[in-house]
Amino acid sequence: MKASRLYLLLLLAIAVSLVAAACGSDEAEPAAAQQPTVAPQAAAGPTATPVPPPTATAIPRPQGTLTFAWSDLLNFQGVHYTSAPQVYMDAAYDTIIGSTRDGKDDTVSGLATGWSMSPDGKVWTIKTRNSVVFHNGDKASAADVKAWLVYTMSEGSMMSTRAVLQNDIASLDSPDSNTAVVTLKARNIFWPQAFVGRHACGGNPCYVVNGDYLAKNGITGYNRNPVGSGPFKVKEIQPGNSMTYEATDSHWFWGVPRTKTIVWNQVPEENTQLALLRNGGADMINISRAGAVSLKNDRTVKIYTRPGGTTNIRVEQQYIREYPGSGPNPLADLRVRQAMMWYGIDRKALADTYMVGFASPDVNWPANMGDPSYEKLPVPPYDLNKAKQMIVDAGFAKGFELDMYIWPRAELPEGVEMMEGVAVMWEKLGIKVTRKPLAFATYTSTILAPKKFERPSVSGMYGLTHYPFAANQSVAGFNPANQFVQSDDQVLKKLADDWVAAASLEEYIRIGRLANKAIVDAVAHTPALLTFDKLLGGRIAAVPGSWAPTQDAFSFGAERIGLQPKTWTVDKVS
Repeated sequence: MKASRLYLLLLLAIAVSLVAAACGSDEAEPAAAQQPTVAPQAAAGPTATPVPPPTATAIPRPQGTLTFAWSDLLNFQGVHYTSAPQVYMDAAYDTIIGSTRDGKDDTVSGLATGWSMSPDGKVWTIKTRNSVVFHNGDKASAADVKAWLVYTMSEGSMMSTRAVLQNDIASLDSPDSNTAVVTLKARNIFWPQAFVGRHACGGNPCYVVNGDYLAKNGITGYNRNPVGSGPFKVKEIQPGNSMTYEATDSHWFWGVPRTKTIVWNQVPEENTQLALLRNGGADMINISRAGAVSLKNDRTVKIYTRPGGTTNIRVEQQYIREYPGSGPNPLADLRVRQAMMWYGIDRKALADTYMVGFASPDVNWPANMGDPSYEKLPVPPYDLNKAKQMIVDAGFAKGFELDMYIWPRAELPEGVEMMEGVAVMWEKLGIKVTRKPLAFATYTSTILAPKKFERPSVSGMYGLTHYPFAANQSVAGFNPANQFVQSDDQVLKKLADDWVAAASLEEYIRIGRLANKAIVDAVAHTPALLTFDKLLGGRIAAVPGSWAPTQDAFSFGAERIGLQPKTWTVDKVS
């Protein structure tokens, strides 16, 4: 999707949010999709011809199984998550604020029927509908919105926005079953879209979670027996191995899912994924660019592509000036960071070698193509000699040692190989790179959250989504209480805070462009390497004939497992 179109969609989304006060909880409930209906009795004719008895329209029933072979399930357990496994949450959970297929917030497909802002931009009132019911029979209400926000902010939470919300929220209230009130410490005119909206769900408390069930069972019990309100129920989860979901009889908004069972199997090795796709052992896989090319002549398979990914590496804890036993931290020096991330990585070689035409060099982050403040910044050229000299000038003529944490990510299958490519490039600069492969869930729980870095470190490769509100992503990098903190630069922190507190879209864009350039110049957030297209491989025989990028993908469950049919297109892969 082109940036201009994303910008237009965002404007529309904001327009919806700022006038949504009129959409209160007394709004008429939307008609559920795909509901069975009864045909009216035929009227008797003027003759004595017998009238046939009335017949009922056939009641749709979920049928069949859709099987995914995914490179990494992120150790997802049912509800508690640290990053963005939306493909798993979307099938089993409703969102607090719903959205249309092209990314605009709506008042009909989520729990919220409307939301309104106080004149000072600090108090947001969210109204909720009465028709959302959890799989255990409990009715969802505004109290569940409050409860999930409270948990997300708690010290035991591993949610990536915990510290940001702690910093932002002054109080939470639910005066009645249809009203949740969020009082902020400072103005944020995009708060609902950024934290509880469908199109900004990565690591945010945007899903409808049963507050009473959570209070009674705790997060461990909730993960053991997840309870959502989406069109699919969680039947079984074997963390790090497989997940099985079963269709509900009917969903309050989406109606009757066509597919009865959705299965995700963790299959780390792509050759195995490709074999499963070819022999029918899997219906869809998260395919790499090279894998897509290998299937270009296979008439049993389609490759689906969508713009919207950024590959990033994190430069960990650059605010640490010295590591005990390791000496000064070279990553605290701007010259070293620029030498490594600007001039020491051949972005074009990465795009050509690993992404085979599905990516282009980039440096923009956090203001990416999904954000209205996006303004493409020039990509520094690969310059090995310049990078070497900058490291010498910083006082590290003999080089230094670096830990590189590497994990597989479903949205970026070639990420592990790309990190190896980056490591080789950095070794040409005189840096000794120690590769540390591990699961992403292990990294976040044992290294990142407790901040157990023993010496200079980077981590990746991330395949990040183009979120529309980059300001909130930016703040996390400068909040010392956040597990994702990277920099203690107070000038950048002030810019990020001002960005969040913008009083209008125009001010958001103006400050955002200043902040994004300053963050990129300081290599102080999560440096971007490439912008890439996301790919899926699908077995034609398993994908219902009605499914196409311009049609209702939810007819077999895909709409609620991360696919966005208006933006996915069939790619011929040449």
